[in-house]
Parts: sequence; structure tokens; C-alpha cells
Amino acid sequence: MYATPSATPTPPNYAQTPARTPSRRPASIGELAERALDNLWDDRKELKFYLRQAEQYRKDGKTFAAHGDHENAFVSFARAATLVLDKLPTHRDYRTMLSDKHRHNLGLVRGSLGPRRGAPV
Repeated sequence: MYATPSATPTPPNYAQTPARTPSRRPASIGELAERALDNLWDDRKELKFYLRQAEQYRKDGKTFAAHGDHENAFVSFARAATLVLDKLPTHRDYRTMLSDKHRHNLGLVRGSLGPRRGAPV
């Protein structure tokens, strides 16, 4: 993935929570979920934009997790999941731009997570 085995990725710097200090309590799941949904969706943007965004959020989540930044990892993974599971199927171009195979593969992702309960994230 990286040029040298010793190279470590730098976590992305968007939407990060300041590093935890003894005086700062961890964010609650509700707070993290709220951050994950902040400015996530704009109906005017193209479907390909959101497909790329979902993949980038997934990669960012892995990077944050590798660096022990669990709060930002949660937010990134929640953003990716919300886009793929909830938002993309409602996009105006979802049925026309994605082939049956692509929609089927996205459906497999949705199905592998089991039944959805409650609100997104």
C-alpha cells in the first residue's frame, strides 16, 4: 500500500476531534453520530462524487484506527456506511449510472450488515 514497509500513513485532518487529554471526556456515540452526519449529503452533487467519498471515508477510518484515533475512525466509518447504505440508493442517478451488478454489490454490503434498526449511524 505504501512505498516502504516502514512508512505509516498520516491521518487525514478533516473533521477531527482534538486529541484526548485527561480533562477532555470521550465523545458519546450520539455526539460521534451527529458529527458523522454533519454536511454529509447534498442532492446537487454527482453520484460519482459520493462513491469516491465513501471509499475515501473508509480509507480514512482505517488510517485513524491504525493510529489509535478511535473517535475519528468511528466518524469516518459511519460516514462511509451512511453514504453506501442510506444515501446512495436515494440519489437521482443511482438506477441509471450504476449497472445491475454494481447495485447488486452495494446490496450485498447492505445485506451483510443485517437488518437495520432505527436511524442511520
